[in-house]
Amino acid sequence: MKKIFYLCAIIIIHSCASDNNEPTPVLQSVPGDTDTEFVIGTNAYVTPKAYLLVDDAAGDYDRAFTFVFSDGEIIEDATNQIAFETSTTHYTKITCNLITTKPTLAETSFFVWDPQGNPLGYLDIIMEGQHSSEHDITGFTNTTPVGTQTFGQIASSIAYDHVGFPDGEAAHGHVFRINARTFDLATNTGTIDCSYSYEDGSGVVVSGVFVGNFEILTAF
Repeated sequence: MKKIFYLCAIIIIHSCASDNNEPTPVLQSVPGDTDTEFVIGTNAYVTPKAYLLVDDAAGDYDRAFTFVFSDGEIIEDATNQIAFETSTTHYTKITCNLITTKPTLAETSFFVWDPQGNPLGYLDIIMEGQHSSEHDITGFTNTTPVGTQTFGQIASSIAYDHVGFPDGEAAHGHVFRINARTFDLATNTGTIDCSYSYEDGSGVVVSGVFVGNFEILTAF
């Protein structure tokens, strides 16, 4: 069994016993019938695209890794960190902050953790970064053509945001669960089986699941 590296204090790993013959939990968000979606209330938003953002520069992604699950493409944007393809109608962004020194790409905690090294077959990570979900996106600013597509910053949407926790406040179920993942730093691609849940600043719960491929974006 590989050793699990504790790179930050925000990781919690369950230690209860389990039967090694039990299958990895099958993820399924409710309502909805896909394994790439997030749910707000009774509405499910399908997110077939996933991006892992890794950066050790100043800004939102400093000492952190972030996942964006979206129905549209995103790209690196030196000015605004990421830009959304203007056909995008909804997305979720979750960030897990680190408390260590700035890592190299290969040393980022996401690449070092070993979900299968845990007897339960998964890792639960308390999300203590900036989380946001937006749907009904209707407008973009600072648009830029890239090939046959246009990318920009979201100007109008229905948004659900949560920014960190006050000192001493518990995470209240803000958990990012990794059941399995693979990655290739040569091609900046990977696969992930994960689920997540958080509560926005108004008490609205956002929960989601993603099982599929992701692209790694760096150097914002």
